[in-house]
Amino acid sequence: MVRNIAFTNVSVVPMDSERVLANHTVIVRDGTIAALGPTARTPIPDRAEVIDGSGAHLLPGLADMHVHLSFDPDPAHLWLYLAQGVTTVRNFNAAPEHIAWRDAIARSEMDGPTILSSGPGILGLPPGEEYLGYVNGAAVAVPAALALPVALWGATRRGLSRRSLLLGTAGYVGASAVASTGAQIAKPVATSTVLPRETQTFVADEREARRAVRAQVDRGYDVLKLHAYLTAGALLAAVDEAQAYGLYTVAHLADTTTSDATRDALMSGLREVAHIEEFNHFAGIMNVPPAMDPARIAEAALLAQERGVRTGTTLVTIDTILALNEDIETTLARSEYAVVRPEVLRAWRREGRGVGQSVSWLREVGVPYYRAMTRALVEAGAPLTAGTDVGVEGIVPGASLHRELELLMSYGGLSAFEAIATATREAAAAATAMGREGRWGTVAPRNRADLILVTGNPLDNVRHLRQRTGVMVRGDWMSQVELDARVTDLVGTYDTT
Repeated sequence: MVRNIAFTNVSVVPMDSERVLANHTVIVRDGTIAALGPTARTPIPDRAEVIDGSGAHLLPGLADMHVHLSFDPDPAHLWLYLAQGVTTVRNFNAAPEHIAWRDAIARSEMDGPTILSSGPGILGLPPGEEYLGYVNGAAVAVPAALALPVALWGATRRGLSRRSLLLGTAGYVGASAVASTGAQIAKPVATSTVLPRETQTFVADEREARRAVRAQVDRGYDVLKLHAYLTAGALLAAVDEAQAYGLYTVAHLADTTTSDATRDALMSGLREVAHIEEFNHFAGIMNVPPAMDPARIAEAALLAQERGVRTGTTLVTIDTILALNEDIETTLARSEYAVVRPEVLRAWRREGRGVGQSVSWLREVGVPYYRAMTRALVEAGAPLTAGTDVGVEGIVPGASLHRELELLMSYGGLSAFEAIATATREAAAAATAMGREGRWGTVAPRNRADLILVTGNPLDNVRHLRQRTGVMVRGDWMSQVELDARVTDLVGTYDTT
């Protein structure tokens, strides 16, 4: 049976341009926007469910293009996104269950935002552990060296028999397998404290980087995530390999410490820089003492614009880390933290970026850099995609995206329309560039019906996005009362002991 829903008498904020379509009707049929037009001239289908939008504004659902679903092992936490009007997320460093969630949602077997996802992040070896790159070589060389005298012994004792060759071959294969397994186990444990082990693939050099990319190509991932500690050569090799297979790449550049290496990465065919902070070495703020270079910041922004390299924003991370280090108890007492598991809050109080950071450095160096880099990217016209980096201490699924949009206005000088665009039409454009469905992010016929209904005009004040009366995801309408009840049910499952 065809399901029709009609939003009537509503002001539509289509997000294709900075405009409001007053007194319009939007018809949704089977998950897709079927019609959009003035209420007086847009007929409502028979037996359609009618939602009166008088006095309200209808706009596309929001997308958080940088999250880590490892924030919570329970897929019910995806309600935290929907309840905040976030109808699409892009997940990085996926565990196998995250891909299962993505596919179940796509088959309408599970509730949640539409998920785009990378596979495990590809990382280099942390500083001081580069020697582990030789372990894989040893995994071949050592068994070979041991197998040779065994084979010679067998040949001198009984002649070069089939049995001795089989024994020698079996010994070599067995020893290689054991050594290779040991090599993987020995690879760095340090970064495992940041991300679950199964969400990481470590590579030591260009050859391993290419092999890791090829291993991900056929697994149906939406995007390739190149993470920390990669050498400049390994990063460029991975980007080159991904290009050959048409796989969209998002990369960290902070460990590419030279200006030439950063420039090479932007010129390489890389599609997106993971965070605005990734230009920090290029900008000079990681020098001792830090010395922010406005000319270098402008150069990086212009190069990103010229090469069409997107930048994930994630401004809310430094804003939150600063707030936690200034006064962690007052910060965690804010209402948005009521939906976070108590054990997670306890962990944030003990360790991680929310404690022990230099408040003076964050205030005097970090925040000014973020402001300067954001403003430079905006002024250069470089493409931005909104993201929050859920998984960083203090970042709350869904709620933090609203703060992100406010910071884009504050740091980058964006208008409300421009800020919202980074989480709607620009996010959809990134999905299209990834080779995935990009017919969302604007209110237009034939687009996916991801919509939010708010009580005020968000183009006048972006905070009106927080005043929702309901959310539609893939054509399913849920009132805000229902969504809040789902969140209350989730919180009720938490262990408070």
